Amino acid sequence: MTYFKLNTKITRMQQQDKKILKRLGRRIKKLREEQKYSLNEFALGKGITPATLSRIENELVDVKFITLVKVSNAFQIPLGEILTGLDLQYDLD
Repeated sequence: MTYFKLNTKITRMQQQDKKILKRLGRRIKKLREEQKYSLNEFALGKGITPATLSRIENELVDVKFITLVKVSNAFQIPLGEILTGLDLQYDLD
């Protein structure tokens, strides 16, 4: 039987993506904790499941734009405020 090894090399762009998602997840978690919400409390009735929020905070998913809109609405802050202070620049040189 022949087995094929998948190429698991991560590209530089994928590394950059992961760094940005990590910063975003930490920012959202920090905002949630500052407002003293648990995952369940925050997500309840906001159109976001606790599981989705957990995956975002733990950088396990690439966040959809509409999900970011829901998160900003749940925080009752402009979307731009979630992104404020995050380094979103790609270093592709």
